[in-house]
Amino acid sequence: GRALVLTMFAALLPDHPQYDYWMTQTRDWAEFRLAINTAPSGAWFEPPTYQMYGPTRALTIAQVLLRNGGFGDLGAKPYHSRTLEYNAHLTMPDVRYRGWRILPGMGNSGNTLEAVWGMGMGVVEQADRDAAGFFRFMHRHCSGNQRLTRSDGPDYSFFYLPDVPERPRTLGTTYIPGYGVVFRAHFGSPLETAMLFRCGYNKSHWDMDDLNVVLYGQGAPLSPGTGYQYYYGPATQNDAVYHNRVKPGRLDTHEPFGRIENTIQDYGFGPDADYAVGREYYPPKYFDDEQGETQWRRHVLFLKSRKPE
Repeated sequence: GRALVLTMFAALLPDHPQYDYWMTQTRDWAEFRLAINTAPSGAWFEPPTYQMYGPTRALTIAQVLLRNGGFGDLGAKPYHSRTLEYNAHLTMPDVRYRGWRILPGMGNSGNTLEAVWGMGMGVVEQADRDAAGFFRFMHRHCSGNQRLTRSDGPDYSFFYLPDVPERPRTLGTTYIPGYGVVFRAHFGSPLETAMLFRCGYNKSHWDMDDLNVVLYGQGAPLSPGTGYQYYYGPATQNDAVYHNRVKPGRLDTHEPFGRIENTIQDYGFGPDADYAVGREYYPPKYFDDEQGETQWRRHVLFLKSRKPE
């Protein structure tokens, strides 16, 4: 966010002798940040609130300015489209937000009502009209008032492209390496049910929440993934709000922070049921019972009724 704002200033000075150097440097920096922050699956290295707070917005502006200035179309590369597709898979309709789709709180992250898909249209529309159409579809479902700009931030209105036709997609159960598994049934109906099963890497603000779940049904959070679903104050103690998760051992035991190796070990999806298993490893010194290393495997079976009512 701090580095890529330079693109906005440099783009205003095309007659400056350093113009080409500035724009080339920010292009290379933008591509570097896109590449190291985005998994091949699109999963971002931080939880949604922190992804949206700065990086994705700053990268959106920079990519459009660089393309319009003739310094390359980074939207033609898979980073931005894949991460917005990944974000779409995380959304849940929430009755507390008029039924709009939100990014529910997870990790060190709260509920987020987002317009980032409307902004993303301007990045990818020249390289991938299908993705741009899908992002318009998502924007309508996630930002029912069609706003793209907050009163305290830059104006993103010109990234939204109303002439691009919507390209709806049906979101279903999917495995997202680096994040975990999203289980979903009856997408787009009032009876939609979905569960986010976290099993991936945990870095930076993504507080350790592997094998945690967020379950929604008919627009209501049945099992919130974190206390930030309801509370946005500071977390200052071992049992503070963002440590509110299922874990073995004592409730006040800190999770090992910053490890990144956890992954889904097996999965299978069918018309009536979906399955996945995740594994978490605990080294011998994690518990004080001197019983050595241990492992926790969580198995999830997600049943999909053909009569959801």
